[in-house]
Amino acid sequence: MQDLTTQGLNSTDLTNLTGGSDLNLGIDTGLIGTVMTVVTVISVVLTLVIIVYMVLNIARRWKSEKAIVEMAKDIRDIKTLLEKQVVEKTPSEPEPPVVPPVESVEPAEQPSGQAAA
Repeated sequence: MQDLTTQGLNSTDLTNLTGGSDLNLGIDTGLIGTVMTVVTVISVVLTLVIIVYMVLNIARRWKSEKAIVEMAKDIRDIKTLLEKQVVEKTPSEPEPPVVPPVESVEPAEQPSGQAAA
């Protein structure tokens, strides 16, 4: 291959051939690097916050489901205990009354001066 300068082309000719753009848009490349760094750091921080929130949410949900299962077991145990108590309290003969029967009291004799109505 021959060098471009030997063919009579120099950098200004190449610039004219490519449309005359020199790609200098007036943007500081150091500023782009700073902005990209800040955006990257903010994205990483937000991603970590979302991940921590998700982990805490999963742990909370797991604890609540575990508590529900434990309550269901407790309710089942209480139910079996109550059923056993009901079976034990149903005797074949009725229990005697708790309060003793009241003896009949005969009316007291009225004083001799008054007549019964």
